[in-house]
Amino acid sequence: MLKVKGDLASCSECGACDKVCPMDVPVMTFVRAGTRVLDPECTFCQTCVGACPEGSLGLNLGLDVSRVSN
Repeated sequence: MLKVKGDLASCSECGACDKVCPMDVPVMTFVRAGTRVLDPECTFCQTCVGACPEGSLGLNLGLDVSRVSN
């Protein structure tokens, strides 16, 4: 499945992605964690990708496995 993913090495952590997200998804939280944006509120509008001044965000194809803890 296609998702947004950030590259922390090239990210200045300016927060532009968080500021422009129409769904208030904390994109920087996912970038800092080194994971793809897995928030169910993400509508994949890619506004964050376009707003990133460093071009640190992009589209990534992959599968995410979740772990259920009891």
